[in-house]
Amino acid sequence: MAKSIVGKRFWLEKGSLFVRSVRTSIFMSGEDVNGNAYPPYDSAYKDAKATGKLKRQATKYKDENVPILTGDLMRDFKLRKTKSDGIEIGWVAFGSRIKSLAKKGRFLTTKETPIPKFIAKRIEKEMSQWIETINKKDFKKTIKVNIKAGK
Repeated sequence: MAKSIVGKRFWLEKGSLFVRSVRTSIFMSGEDVNGNAYPPYDSAYKDAKATGKLKRQATKYKDENVPILTGDLMRDFKLRKTKSDGIEIGWVAFGSRIKSLAKKGRFLTTKETPIPKFIAKRIEKEMSQWIETINKKDFKKTIKVNIKAGK
């Protein structure tokens, strides 16, 4: 395992923020992980969802073209593990639904793009800021160096 530049503390502090950003992006924005609009539902499902009367339906999203019916899939997307070199995020119980949605053109994650690119760039920016902050703290310390000149 490669040693992390930022360390576990960074991931502990920022991990849940990144998960929240991914969750908001893929579930509420109307865009998939690649930034494309979700394809329309087939008419039968769209009409059924629009009634707001499906079993356990979150009616707040009844008119939205987002992958939320009950909210279970969205809530199941979590920070699974924090490590010194990153975080593991994903679905704990409903991973099979991701494949089903992908077959319908609704890509919540892919092998090539596990999280939206703009969020990956945000993570890189946060890491850079974190490293800069740590370096500023380190350089503010006074270091005493003893130098002996040779003969």
